Amino acid sequence: MAKTSFLEPLANRRTMMWILGIGAVALIGMEFVAEKHSHFACEDWDGFYGAFGFISGVVLALGARYLLAPLVRRRENFYD
Repeated sequence: MAKTSFLEPLANRRTMMWILGIGAVALIGMEFVAEKHSHFACEDWDGFYGAFGFISGVVLALGARYLLAPLVRRRENFYD
């Protein structure tokens, strides 16, 4: 019998999405309550760290896809 993944059932995926969503909303709410000790002016903007993290992730993913993948990719029959 094949072992199934924890996230394969739809109910588990929905539960995980709810947990992540509630966590994200809680972190955004904490941003308005917590005291900030910023070094740069842009760090005081609401949502700066979320936007910075999202943009950084997109840049890393695209850089890996279009810049690094051609360096490590081999021909289809490389191991034949």
